[in-house]
Amino acid sequence: MKDQTAPFSDGKTDGQWFSLWLLIGFAVAVRLVLAMSLGLSVDESYSTAVSREWSLSYYDHPPLHLWLIHACVRLFGTEAMWVVRLPFIVLGVASSYLLYQLARRSFGAQAAWWTLVAFSVAPFFSMGSSSWALPDGPMIFCALLMTLFFRRALDDDRFYHWSVCGLAAGAGLLSKYLMVFPLLGCLVFLLSTAPRRLRSWRPWWALLCALVVFSPVLIWNEQHQWASFAFQGGRARFSGWHVGQALALFLAGALYLGPFNAYLAVRQLRHSSKPASDREGWWFVCLSLPALLVFTGLGLTAHLLPHWVLIGWLFALPLVGRWAAQSALQTPAALATWLKGSVLVFTVLIGLAVSDAVWGLYDGVLPHFPQNDPLTEELNWAELPGALQAQGLLQPNTVLVVQSFVDAGKVDYAMGGAWPVLCLCDDPHHYGIVRPPSHYLGARALVIANARRQDWWIRAMPYFSSLTQAQTIDIHRGGRVAIRLNVAVGDALRATPQAAVSLP
Repeated sequence: MKDQTAPFSDGKTDGQWFSLWLLIGFAVAVRLVLAMSLGLSVDESYSTAVSREWSLSYYDHPPLHLWLIHACVRLFGTEAMWVVRLPFIVLGVASSYLLYQLARRSFGAQAAWWTLVAFSVAPFFSMGSSSWALPDGPMIFCALLMTLFFRRALDDDRFYHWSVCGLAAGAGLLSKYLMVFPLLGCLVFLLSTAPRRLRSWRPWWALLCALVVFSPVLIWNEQHQWASFAFQGGRARFSGWHVGQALALFLAGALYLGPFNAYLAVRQLRHSSKPASDREGWWFVCLSLPALLVFTGLGLTAHLLPHWVLIGWLFALPLVGRWAAQSALQTPAALATWLKGSVLVFTVLIGLAVSDAVWGLYDGVLPHFPQNDPLTEELNWAELPGALQAQGLLQPNTVLVVQSFVDAGKVDYAMGGAWPVLCLCDDPHHYGIVRPPSHYLGARALVIANARRQDWWIRAMPYFSSLTQAQTIDIHRGGRVAIRLNVAVGDALRATPQAAVSLP
């Protein structure tokens, strides 16, 4: 059911389809260039490393994004950055098209076009979820597919539409647990507009389909003391009241969405909260608010990451698109301000981030900046294998030891899986399951630690009968040292950290 108040046509023309695919094609070209230029982030390096061993599920997240990495690497025979990221770029294209169709169904073709523009100038959606090897991309694709077929199923009650809806919901849960929020949004919309539909068996069939697809995660968790659920649930535990943190979380989320998008999204969510007079607007309010309200509340009491809430902001973008289509006819100056401002912010943010991540633009300008630059996390530690070989440290039956799962992913990706990597810390994530230190007791080890970790020597000593420091290895960016690694030789690994499957 389209919004009958929308002052624009739903007609499709060749020009509209050309501009649609031109926008998507341009975005894909940019993503491919960046995928081949930017090193893998810490999460991407970790995901690529642990995906080498196929599993029903994994400690941190459900398995879909790791299965995609595993399959693509096996297909191409290389862990090159563009290969690791390729399935996520493809899903980004599919998500763009699904979002267009979802917005067009409710508000018409012009609003759908502007929705896609809003999506394309949102830094997180345009780059992060549409090109990086992270669980967000598959989840967003599945969420959009589920919601599109959910509305179709409400219209015609076809078994096929309910089945696709359920399968997409299950695949979304197989991507990331945050998929529960779009599911909750569909339930809220159903209860508020058509509660009698729950008397039919078809919605319950869709739920059954979702549970069947999600079952590998349930099986794996049952086999590992519900480790993944415990880990993710523990991240929301009460840690005191943090009003400033909640505000910072909201501002960071607005930056990921784009400040102009965020302002309009908040305004349009408020104006669309009228199920009786604006059913289509209410549909997107239902999809957005569960995540926005829950994470706003949790931000006051727990330490969260700002991109988690973006699954809520995603469904506010069609409301922004509707505003833009109406403004094109009524207030073109306001539309121009939003468009120019959004493009400018997006270009500046991406330009500054890429120039720093690739060339270390500010290393020679700001003193001590490389030691405090979060974008050094985008560097691959490609110099590590050659340096270790040159120093004669990679002897047979040697294991590599790190003290953080973050560094473990970097080391493991750089070494190409040729040497076992152990993570000796209280929270080794999936390394505690695939590389339990108890399997390597008595082994000779190379302890590799980022020099930023001041206590690495003290933390490493209890694990070995002796520990001898070798030397440092520098990782360069733009001809300057960006990361310094300390390397030590440990003899006779003799202790194990806390088991990875214990409750956090």
